[in-house]
Amino acid sequence: MSMQIALEKSLNKIDFLTSSVYEKHDLSNRVKRGDRFMVRQGDLVICNYTIENYRKRGLRRAYLEDKHGILNFANSHYIVPLNDRTVLIHNEHGMVIIPEKFEDLKFYTINNAVD
Repeated sequence: MSMQIALEKSLNKIDFLTSSVYEKHDLSNRVKRGDRFMVRQGDLVICNYTIENYRKRGLRRAYLEDKHGILNFANSHYIVPLNDRTVLIHNEHGMVIIPEKFEDLKFYTINNAVD
């Protein structure tokens, strides 16, 4: 599995194949206010815009469960909304800090993906 970050003007791929929960990746210095971005962590895709025709692109909406105040996707991705940041935690891919409010993010998953 890997995590990828896509910015509108450039595509920056980061291979987090060897990441663990002990590694932290803060995207504050990569993503600036107003930038369109997409982050992929395993089978979870997070972006700050709506993907047009997402079904034709092999995606579907990811539905998050609220378990004791912590959002969860597929019992493997944990999403913690903070004031102006959102934190993603996964035991294989590590922790990612996104400098964007949770309310402004869209969550998708890859069709037929197994994490």
